[in-house]
Amino acid sequence: MNKPHYPPAWVDRLLESFCAAHLLEEVQGDLHELYGKWVQQYGVRKARWLYVWHAMKFFRPYAFKRNKNRYSMNLTAMLQNYLKIAFRNLQRDQVFSLINVGGLAIGLASCIILLLFVDDELSYDRFHTKKDQLYLVWMNQIKPNGEISTNETTPNALAEAILSSVPEVVNAGRWDWGGEHLLAYGNQSIKKNGNFADPSILQMFSFNLLAGNPETALDDPNAIVLTRSVAKALFGEEDPLGKMVRMDEQTDMNITGIVADPPYHSTLQFDFLLPWQYAVNLQHGAGEPNWRNFSFRTFVELSDKASVTEVNKKIRPLVQQHSEQKDITLMVQPFTDWHLYSEFRNGIPVGGRVEYVRLFLIMAAGILLIACINFINLSTARSEKRAREVGIRKIAGAARTALIGQFIGESLILSALSLTVAVLLIHFTLPYFNLLFDKHLTLEYGNPLYWSVGFILILFTGLLAGSYPAFYLSGLNPLRIFKSNLRFSKSTLRPRQVLVVFQFAAAIVFTLGTLIIYQQIQFIKDRPIGYNIANLLEVPIEGNLYGKSELLREELLNTGAIQSMCVLSNPMVGGWTSTWEVEWPGKQPDGNISFVQLATAYHFTETYGVEIVEGRDFSEDYASDSSAILLNEAAVAAMSLTNPIGTQVKWQHENRTVIGVFKDFIKGSPYQTVQPMIIGFMPQRASVIALRLDNSRSISDNLAQIERVFKNLNPTYPFQYSFVDARYEQKFVTEQMLGQLSGLFAGLTLFISCLGLLGLTAFTAMQRTKEIGVRKVLGASVVSVVALLSKDFIRLVLIALFLATPIAWSIMHRWLQSFAYRIELQWWMFALAGLFAVLIALLTVSFQSIKAALMNPVKTLRNE
Repeated sequence: MNKPHYPPAWVDRLLESFCAAHLLEEVQGDLHELYGKWVQQYGVRKARWLYVWHAMKFFRPYAFKRNKNRYSMNLTAMLQNYLKIAFRNLQRDQVFSLINVGGLAIGLASCIILLLFVDDELSYDRFHTKKDQLYLVWMNQIKPNGEISTNETTPNALAEAILSSVPEVVNAGRWDWGGEHLLAYGNQSIKKNGNFADPSILQMFSFNLLAGNPETALDDPNAIVLTRSVAKALFGEEDPLGKMVRMDEQTDMNITGIVADPPYHSTLQFDFLLPWQYAVNLQHGAGEPNWRNFSFRTFVELSDKASVTEVNKKIRPLVQQHSEQKDITLMVQPFTDWHLYSEFRNGIPVGGRVEYVRLFLIMAAGILLIACINFINLSTARSEKRAREVGIRKIAGAARTALIGQFIGESLILSALSLTVAVLLIHFTLPYFNLLFDKHLTLEYGNPLYWSVGFILILFTGLLAGSYPAFYLSGLNPLRIFKSNLRFSKSTLRPRQVLVVFQFAAAIVFTLGTLIIYQQIQFIKDRPIGYNIANLLEVPIEGNLYGKSELLREELLNTGAIQSMCVLSNPMVGGWTSTWEVEWPGKQPDGNISFVQLATAYHFTETYGVEIVEGRDFSEDYASDSSAILLNEAAVAAMSLTNPIGTQVKWQHENRTVIGVFKDFIKGSPYQTVQPMIIGFMPQRASVIALRLDNSRSISDNLAQIERVFKNLNPTYPFQYSFVDARYEQKFVTEQMLGQLSGLFAGLTLFISCLGLLGLTAFTAMQRTKEIGVRKVLGASVVSVVALLSKDFIRLVLIALFLATPIAWSIMHRWLQSFAYRIELQWWMFALAGLFAVLIALLTVSFQSIKAALMNPVKTLRNE
């Protein structure tokens, strides 16, 4: 029997407290009926949110109780009066209102956008039903220098071994990239990316299978599971289940399932799934189970009561028990942590995208706090204008609590207006942020949670920003006010000065961060790549192109569109494979080294512009080159080879001869050191064609000629290519995004800080109006008056620079430590950021100072 669910009792009590009696019964009855439907349709949690949201909709004047009590009527009249005064004050000082609303709106909009990003990052992979039981297996390898390298690639024999030796694991599955394939049905064809997966994957992960059986969909070696978008592109409205789709014009695959497209928040993305056995039959890299090839991901599902510590103890030595790799251990990490915690140091997760989540949370809180500080500064700066109003109200009998309520109310009204403007700003700027973050952030206007957060932001900013002015103004002595001797002591000024220092310190930290990030990016971009990326094109080998590289090269050279061509196993920018199974003379028993490996054929160094520093490249003149290899300088150093040319090296289970040493070039991250690398002569492993374009002709003409040749040899496949320089530029996207973000918020922080500084300058000028008048009568120049008013504020900015410098140094020094190649922090960077902040502050202060200095002293002194 199902347990009944009741709506929140506190909401019913709230309704009873304000809702008119003739409406209450009907309103509650309708809401209770709707609540029952919502529970069945959405579940208890969402039903409670909807109940709260719809109950709040009745908080309107027509639904209020009509209480004829005199006190209540007087209270209502008083509140209406305060509301009128609040709006009149906003209208009377429109510049102040505009600055305050604008500053708060920018702060709120920035805060909300950053919180949307944080929420988006935290939601990755949370849609899986078994998310708390799913884990990814990671490999730790001890390097010769004692450091531990961590990677998520494991042997393909691991899943079966874990299932048989770890009782806490109830399921395990392998996952591997299957490449891009041409799928055809009738006259329709489409090229999409697929993945190889064990049958258990569809049982472990909550990919929504729309048709087919998740337990058997990947059992047949020739089965294929399509996503809904791919199925619709090929079959339209026709039911594809059980039909055959032709893959790469070679194999007919039976459609055994249709799965919904993986959600945007899924780390595992695919267009179709292929059975693991299909890869084995094809002799794909997956192949038969072995412990040599560390190129695959292994996922495990633990039982409900499993101890992760015990599981890690049991899987830790599995590689050592089944192979000669004694320096490798295993561990598991929660699958939901993969997206955020993908960086390890000595086998311990130390960060990843979670660093951006923390950074954005700090930014969101910081910029909102700065906007509130700006409000406080501007409100107290104009307090003398409101002093007589406060005095009259207090003489008329107004309690201090009533005055506090009035000022807090004005602050809340400003917050509400600011939030409205902020929502408009978000609506128009969110597409830009999505482009910057490569996200799909949206503001869900119909989500009650979003409105609840908005309400909380209004209360938070309204109370925080309005509390100081409210308590300060309400505490003024009316006698002092009407004797015209009201003056603000230094103790009154200090809090605002502290707030200005805080604002500019934050702005300087952001400015320094932006400068250092861009310097680091430029430093890495200026690092020699090791080969020529200009006019270099890469095209995948597919369809009829296999085995026709020499014919293709000959025809392309005849067109004059290219200068050289070669084939290789992987794109130069992007993925690669690695191996530890390398033997050479003098190798120490515990001297396993991870080598990046690349298969190629003739003309490799010519096409890519790689420099041979010793020996030669592969050549048709030497038949023995079919069993030859090239080493990079890092490999020669790691292997301690004094005379590498002619050395016999066992690689890919064959003895091979080193015929050349090439200069190190960047294959992986440009921020890290170059790894040891082996390039072997293995044209049968090639999957990419590299073309060096003729730079004497236009790129469009070259591409047209190349496309014509490709279409003649491979008419079924679309001609797809990528420029190497464009792909290399993608390596800097994350750091460039961070730099743009830091620059954007540095600008916003400076802007809001300057608004606060403008208000504080106006406050000071107002306080020293008569002093300025006396000085001008005595002969003071405009320049001296401007200097008098500006020096204190410039001093505040210099104090902010003094405080911000060690903070920025600490943050950016820590950030730079994650890069093997990095800049050194120089004094001029801090001086430049400080000078920029001082100039901006000087311009802001000068505007108000010059205005005060130009005032007629007769007008300022006529009351004396």
